[in-house]
Amino acid sequence: MTATAPEPLLPLDEPTFVRMLRYALATGGERLHFRPGARPLQQGMGPDRELRYRQMTGDDTLEVAGYMLAHAHVSERLKNDPCDAARPMYLFYEIPGEALIEAQMESARGGIAVHLDIIRPFSHPHDIEAIER
Repeated sequence: MTATAPEPLLPLDEPTFVRMLRYALATGGERLHFRPGARPLQQGMGPDRELRYRQMTGDDTLEVAGYMLAHAHVSERLKNDPCDAARPMYLFYEIPGEALIEAQMESARGGIAVHLDIIRPFSHPHDIEAIER
């Protein structure tokens, strides 16, 4: 018998990433952590819990960072500003009508660690007026 080499792991795909975000939304998650060598971790209501997914690889966390960078944007006000200075880039991933996901990234052993804050919309949009005043 000859041993066959195991198939290489494919990096985390975007549909699976979005399912993780939706799961966090549905279960009261407030923050997700993706770190090479660890399972995705959700914080929020109740104790911290690992998501049912394999340990992240450096390629997985690079993919998550790529999804965030692909959705990054410069505000309209600054995009149209005639000033030639650098523009701040906001790392937000939007699930329309459900949540805005903000990323923070840091160097970690084996790659990049990505921390995602889940920002839910106000249940009553008119509440924004009271906050802005």
